[in-house]
Amino acid sequence: MSNPIRERTKELFPTVLLTLTSIVQAVALELLWSKIVSSPALIVWSPASLGAWLQVAATFVGILLVWVIYANNVMRFRWVPDTGDTIVPLSVGLMEFSLVHWIGNGTVGLWLIVLGLIFAVMVWASHAMMKRAREEPENVAFFAGRGRATWRDFTGSIMAICLLLSAGIVISVTDYAGGWNVVVLAGCLALLLWQLWGAHVFWRQSMIQTAAPRGLREEDGGQQSG
Repeated sequence: MSNPIRERTKELFPTVLLTLTSIVQAVALELLWSKIVSSPALIVWSPASLGAWLQVAATFVGILLVWVIYANNVMRFRWVPDTGDTIVPLSVGLMEFSLVHWIGNGTVGLWLIVLGLIFAVMVWASHAMMKRAREEPENVAFFAGRGRATWRDFTGSIMAICLLLSAGIVISVTDYAGGWNVVVLAGCLALLLWQLWGAHVFWRQSMIQTAAPRGLREEDGGQQSG
C-alpha cells in the first residue's frame, strides 16, 4: 500500500525547492548588483580593477550555476526529500552572500575559500539527490544502464575543491595581491563556465534520450559545482 504523505511530498517538493532557490538566488543577485554600484574601483575601469571584475563575473556565473543545477534536478527526477534538501539551499545562499561580500583585491583569498566550500557543498548535495532519486521507480529511464558513482568519479571535483581552498589559504596567509591572483581568478571563471556548459549539454541530451548507454555512471548526469 502506497504512503500518501510520501507521494504528496514527491509531488509538491519540486515547487517548494525551486521557489526557495529562486528567492535565495534573487537576493544574491541583488547583493551582487549593490556591490558593483557601491564600489568606486568597479565603476571606474582600471588595470587594478581587473581582478575584482573577474570575481564579479565568476560570482554571477556561480549563482546561475546553482540555479541551473537545482532546476535541472527537479525537472529530471522525483525523489523523497529529507531535511537537508531544504537546509542546503539556504546554506549555499549564505555562502553566496559571503562570496559577494569578499569581492575585492584585498580579499581574494577569502573569496576563493568560500567558492571552494560552495563547490564542495553542491557536489555533496547533487550526489545525495541522485542517490535518493535512484530508489524511485519514476526515474528508472534515466538510471537504466548507469552504474553507481565511485570515488574515482569525483576525482576532478575533489581536485578542484582542494585547489580552490589551497589557493585561498595561501593568498590569505601571505596577503599576496600580485598578478598571479588574476590568473587564479581567470581559472575560476573558466571552471564555472565549463560547468555551466556541461549542464547545458547534458540537459539537451536528457531531452533527446531516456536510457543511458551502458557503462555510464550516475555522476555523468549529475552537476557537481556553484
